[in-house]
Amino acid sequence: MEENKIQSVIIVTGGDAPSFCCYETSGKPAVMPAEILAKSIEFCKTHQLSATVVYSSEFVEQHSHLLADFPHIKIVSADAMSKCDFSNESDFVVMEDTVPSAFEIFNEKFRYNIILRLRLAEAKHLPIMAYRHHRLFKRLSVVFKDVQDATEDALNRFRIDIQPLKEVMLELFRSENLFEWNMVTDRMVLSGVNSCSAGITHITIAPDGRFYICPAFYYHNEYGLAGDLDTGVHIANGQLLRLEYAPLCKLCDCFQCKRCVYLNKKTTHEWNTPSHQQCVLSHHERNLSGMLLQKLQSRGCLTHIKEIPPLYHLDPADIFNFNF
Repeated sequence: MEENKIQSVIIVTGGDAPSFCCYETSGKPAVMPAEILAKSIEFCKTHQLSATVVYSSEFVEQHSHLLADFPHIKIVSADAMSKCDFSNESDFVVMEDTVPSAFEIFNEKFRYNIILRLRLAEAKHLPIMAYRHHRLFKRLSVVFKDVQDATEDALNRFRIDIQPLKEVMLELFRSENLFEWNMVTDRMVLSGVNSCSAGITHITIAPDGRFYICPAFYYHNEYGLAGDLDTGVHIANGQLLRLEYAPLCKLCDCFQCKRCVYLNKKTTHEWNTPSHQQCVLSHHERNLSGMLLQKLQSRGCLTHIKEIPPLYHLDPADIFNFNF
């Protein structure tokens, strides 16, 4: 199919489908035509690709019929959970608020995979939110949607705001209520880079029937255009997306960092070079994980996990600058 071994597809069924990453949705056709969805499903079956479907907020009966017998993971907005056959075990719900009333839609008997999109300034709400609602979380993925605009003051404030999470998560561990959290627990269990693999192992089919490296490129520009359902996937210089072509990231052990391709291109004009803001944010998360792991191991817990040593930089570019 392509030199980058595509294994899965993200199907965006409408312009109003929720963003599950840093990008915002805007100004695109409301609904994927049923014939394009049918071709998308057939493409996945022909090439034996797994699928994640990002559901339009608007219920479309033809979509429901086409997807009924097609195995896939769902990503839906909180408002759309009740409009589809949502599974709290495998599917994901997108939220954009931390206020207690926002969590009232969930059944407290179950745990959910939740994607929470916030601004960096809202990180201060995370400790109390985690303490109040931890029983709802199977996996919590927090995405910050304004990283590219962050000042040094904002990044430092983020570092301060997330420090209480060490004590919250330590208490949850003691009570056996710990859950997966991308920015807190992922780094503890990773032994290598686990970033977004857009354009490498997965590709997006947008409502217009064309392939994009990820949904963000569909909404915002043409850089990530990668073919269409009729001609197949075609990524120019696709090797540049891979880790071996990312000299800064190869030096880094922030294994939980997303290395967002869209943000890379937008902020540095390179596919494989993250912005300074992305690097600093990821290092603050890494250091938080390291301090939490140290506290746990001092109590005899998780001693089989390799420690996360302290670093004296927040951006791998500093290593290059020092060497020169």
